[in-house]
Amino acid sequence: MRAPTLITALSVLLSGIPLFYQSDLTVSPCVPLAFTWSLLVAGNLLAIWGIASLGNAFGIGPAFRTVVRDGPYRLLKHPIYTGYVAAELGFLLMYPNRWNASVFTAAALAYIFRAKLEERVLQAAADRNN
Repeated sequence: MRAPTLITALSVLLSGIPLFYQSDLTVSPCVPLAFTWSLLVAGNLLAIWGIASLGNAFGIGPAFRTVVRDGPYRLLKHPIYTGYVAAELGFLLMYPNRWNASVFTAAALAYIFRAKLEERVLQAAADRNN
């Protein structure tokens, strides 16, 4: 089942929110840089692992392709979004300012919205198959 074009367009638009983070070298990190870098690296690795585990089921817009239960999906419902949030939290802690806090909040809300859209598409497909 393919998602309506508007939902796909919205998903693409929302995925661009992290492009608005700003590095601010005039502000000191909130926590040690080793911790912020650990979040950045671990979050990105988790997201990459999640994407790799999806294989052909990966797509930008929500659509029923197949349900994946391997890799990080054995442990987490939304490992890609979890990875994004961890990495972006690392960036926010590295460059703490109101702007980045606003971008982080918008991005996290967008991930929650996208996750709920995906769950709705998967549920609709499951309901049709039962």
